[in-house]
Amino acid sequence: MNKFLFLISPLLVLLPQIPAAVLTVDNNAGSVAMFTGVQAAINAANTGDTILIAGSPNFYGDLHV
Repeated sequence: MNKFLFLISPLLVLLPQIPAAVLTVDNNAGSVAMFTGVQAAINAANTGDTILIAGSPNFYGDLHV
């Protein structure tokens, strides 16, 4: 057990330093965003992630709260 803790302890120190992801949503034609719908981005997001939603004349009507 002590060997296990000795080996895993350095990983636990690095864990909080893992950067959060930035997920992009854009439903405009020709966009290179990761998602075209807000709900898909929410479903893929982890704690601490940021979701950036592009302005659009098209309705983002897929949100289910």
